[in-house]
Amino acid sequence: MRRDVETASNEADIKKIVLGIHVVKHEFADATEDPEDIGIVLEGVEVLSGLGNVALAKAMLLGLIYSLNPTYPHELRYTFEVLQKNYSGAGFA
Repeated sequence: MRRDVETASNEADIKKIVLGIHVVKHEFADATEDPEDIGIVLEGVEVLSGLGNVALAKAMLLGLIYSLNPTYPHELRYTFEVLQKNYSGAGFA
């Protein structure tokens, strides 16, 4: 029963996410333990899961952004610029 409640809560939280990476850890996990799941959420739908690490999730997220070419929410207008400059090593002017 506890697992069903946690799953329902996680699904409700995921539906609120416009775009992001989600990391699910065990209830009593510490920072050194591997996560239970790492995935990507687009417009409240988990589109990828089981990615293994956050670096891969970030790369996949950027790939999805470029391939799907979504209309960006106003509140995220600078997010992609920061990620792109961070990964390209271009820095900020």
